[in-house]
Parts: sequence; C-alpha cells; structure tokens
Amino acid sequence: GMESRAKRIEKEQENKDKQRRSDKLIHIEREEDDKLRHAVKKEVKEQREQYDQCVKDHAKAVEDQKRHLDKLVSVQTEWAIDKQEYPNPVHKWLLEHMQVE
Repeated sequence: GMESRAKRIEKEQENKDKQRRSDKLIHIEREEDDKLRHAVKKEVKEQREQYDQCVKDHAKAVEDQKRHLDKLVSVQTEWAIDKQEYPNPVHKWLLEHMQVE
C-alpha cells in the first residue's frame, strides 16, 4: 500500500542523488585529468624544445671544432710543405690524401 509506495519513491530519490553525486565526481575527475594532461603536454613540449636547442648547440660546437681542426691541419700542412719535410707519417699521409684549402 501507501507505505511501500513512499519507500519506493524515497529509494528512487536516493538512487538519483547517488547518481548525481557520482556524476559530479566523474566530472571533477575528468577536469583534473584534463588539467594534468595539459600540464604534462606543456612540460614535454618545453623539454623537447630544450633538447632541440641542445642538439643545435652541440652540432654547432662540433662544426666549429671541425673547422678549427681543419684550419690547424691546413696550417701545419703548409708549414710542412714550406719546410719540405714530413716530421711524422701523419703529415705525410695528410699531404698525400688531403686537399689543402
């Protein structure tokens, strides 16, 4: 009768409230996830940019070092040619195999 009907309505209302609370929690969790995802993405992007910059800097340093060594070899080779002597086998090999710029 009336008693069970009231109980049933109360139970339905409770279920609705529970559902609403759980929906709200899910919504909050989703927002938190999105914030975290966004933060992680930003962090990864910054690290990636720093890494790229490091790679560029390294490549330039290697290039500069190579240029420096080439110049050095070139100077030493010219010096060896000027003296018409080969102080060591490396110079001899360089003279035979390298184009002096």
